[in-house]
Amino acid sequence: MPRPALAIAGALLASWIAAPSAAAQTPAGDDPTGPVFTFYGTVVANTSAATTQLFIPDIPLWAVADGTRLQPPPIGGQTVPGGLDASEVGDVHMTARQTRLGLRVQFGAGSSSWTPSAQVEMDFFGARPNAGHGAVFNQPRMRLALITLRHTSGWSIVAGQDWAIFAPLNPASFSHFAVPLGAASGNPWMRLPQLRAERSVAVGDSARLLVQAGILRPLGGGDATAAGSLADLPSLSGERSGQPFYEGRVALTGTRHGRAQALGASVHYGREAVEPETLSTWGAAVDLQLVLHSKATLSGEAWTGSNLDTFQAGVIQGVSIAGSRIEAIDARGGWVQLALLPAPLWTLHAGAGIDDPETDGLSAAIARTRNRIVWGNAMYRLHPQVTAALQYTHFDTEYRTGAGSGHFGSLAIVFAF
Repeated sequence: MPRPALAIAGALLASWIAAPSAAAQTPAGDDPTGPVFTFYGTVVANTSAATTQLFIPDIPLWAVADGTRLQPPPIGGQTVPGGLDASEVGDVHMTARQTRLGLRVQFGAGSSSWTPSAQVEMDFFGARPNAGHGAVFNQPRMRLALITLRHTSGWSIVAGQDWAIFAPLNPASFSHFAVPLGAASGNPWMRLPQLRAERSVAVGDSARLLVQAGILRPLGGGDATAAGSLADLPSLSGERSGQPFYEGRVALTGTRHGRAQALGASVHYGREAVEPETLSTWGAAVDLQLVLHSKATLSGEAWTGSNLDTFQAGVIQGVSIAGSRIEAIDARGGWVQLALLPAPLWTLHAGAGIDDPETDGLSAAIARTRNRIVWGNAMYRLHPQVTAALQYTHFDTEYRTGAGSGHFGSLAIVFAF
C-alpha cells in the first residue's frame, strides 16, 4: 500500500538515508506467510545556537518578541534582578532527543485475500522529568503505531496512529526531525489515531491516482488538566464534540528520474465544543512534489482554514475567547522548498514558509499575528549510513504589540540503519 503521508514527505531524505539493511530483516523460519521483522532507526546528534530567545530553543517554532522580559531559573536560590531581554539571550544546545527507532512486521497473504503488516515508531522527544538536569533525561514518545491490511482488490485499510491525511508533506531537515520544519510557520502537520481506507489505481502508463478517506481522533482545544497522568480528564473540546475529525485526499502520483512526485489536494473537517458554543475546524490544502530535473526537486504546500491549532497552524492559535465572545481564528499559509543534488554525496535545500492568522479574531491573550521563516541546509554523506547536515534558519515573528526575529544554526550528525 502506498503510504504518501510518509513516503512523499520523506522522499528527499530517503535518497540520503540508507534503507534498512537486509541484515535488519529477520524472517521467522521458512514459512512464506510467517512474519518478517525490520528494525530500523535514525540516531541524530544535534548541536545548535541562536542569537535571540526562540520558542523551544533546540527545535524552535518562532521568535520571542523583542522587549519581552525573561526570568531564568534561579541558581542556588539567586535570581537575575529584572530578568533578561529576549533579544539579548543567545544560547547553545546539544541534544540527541530527536533520535528515532522503529519496527515493521510484515506477513505473507497465505490463503487469505488480506496481507497484514504493522509498524511501531518512537523517538525521545517526550516530556522531560521535573528534576535536576532533566534536559538530558529525555523520555520516549510514540510517533507511529499502526496496522495495515492490503486486499487483493487493491484496497487498503489502516488503523492506529499515523500521519494525518490533511497536508501530508514536510520539508527535509535534521534540525527539525522530531517536529517538522515549518511547524507554526506554514507547514500544518500532526500524527493522530485514525481509521482510513485508500486505493491507488493506475492512470495511463506511469501515473497512479491515490484516493484516501478516514476518520481521526478529534484532538483539539487546550491541554489536559492533569499532564502526565494516566487519564486525560476532562475530555478536551474535540472529544467533547461527540464526533471524529473527517479527512480525505486525492493525489496523482508517479516517479521521474527514480524519485517520487505527486500533486494532491486534501481536506479536513471537525467540530470542537467550546462551551457554550460548538465551533468548526476545517482546512483545505494543495501539495506538490515535482521532479524538475535529475538533480532538482520542488515541493511545497498551500492551505487555508479555520481553527487549525491542532495542526500547529494559525501559529498554534485556533480559538479566541474574549469575555462572552468566542471565535474561531481563520488562517492561511504555506511553504516551498527546492532540493538540489549538485554532486553524488551532496544534497542542498532552500525554502521559506509563512503562517498568517486573521488578526481581527485575536484576543489580547492570542497575540501572534504572523510567523515567517527562511532556511537553507547542506547534507553531506560521510558514509552510506552517516550524514552530516548543516542548517541555517531565520525566524521573523510579528505580534500585536511588537515583533521578534532571530538566527538559528544547527549541525546534525546522523546515523541511519
